Amino acid sequence: MKKLVRVDGKTYETEIEDLLARPIRVWVDGELFEIFPEEAETNVAPKALNAAQRVSTDSAPAAPNPARIDTTSRTVQDNALCAPMPGVILEISVKRGERVTAGQAVCVLEAMKMKNILRAPRDATVAEILVSPGQHVTHQQVLVQF
Repeated sequence: MKKLVRVDGKTYETEIEDLLARPIRVWVDGELFEIFPEEAETNVAPKALNAAQRVSTDSAPAAPNPARIDTTSRTVQDNALCAPMPGVILEISVKRGERVTAGQAVCVLEAMKMKNILRAPRDATVAEILVSPGQHVTHQQVLVQF
């Protein structure tokens, strides 16, 4: 999804790759940022923003700077679910050969005493599960291949 975003009068070209992926990869003026959003409670009302916090968006055909794209990690992430941070695998919710849909829970990763549900980035079939419950994993380690 490509958008122009205006913050405090300055306009930035942005591209968000996949809102269901963790981390969410966002390109801002050709620079890559990885965002780890927290799961929000559904019964909490959103907070009002003051004028300095408001952001306006407009559609735009923005494109990331090709010199900043790491094609190796992007290819791995297209066909796999990678650990967004170091931690311990608590639970695996899928089996080899199982068909998953985008956003479906695949496994739970505990990091810094927080449970993180890792979800399928797209519709796919699980080709291989490379981790087991209790296993320590590193940042960007491949957990499940599709």
